[in-house]
Amino acid sequence: MPVAIALAWVGVFVWLSLQPASRAAALGRAQDQQALVEQGNKLFNPTCSNAYCHGAGGANGSAPTLRGRNFTAEYLTRVISDGVPGTRMAGFKKDHSPEEVRALVAYVM
Repeated sequence: MPVAIALAWVGVFVWLSLQPASRAAALGRAQDQQALVEQGNKLFNPTCSNAYCHGAGGANGSAPTLRGRNFTAEYLTRVISDGVPGTRMAGFKKDHSPEEVRALVAYVM
């Protein structure tokens, strides 16, 4: 039994020692995501935020409102890349790199 208790304490110490790294990694991911959203905002505003398209902040344009919707990343990636046939939504894969499309997806989501 004492060996089991000792092993349990070792596990606790290992877990505690990993916590700062986990928090730092999570903070780094959050900062990366925020940077991606900011990049998406810069891409969205000159192209998509006019009244002809989705409007400022993705609302109040002549195209569908984006704000408050529950889109998946896969759906948005496809729509932004390929467009929507039969609508004014053009595909942007020729105009934007995959990283820029990812940034637009992050911003819309």
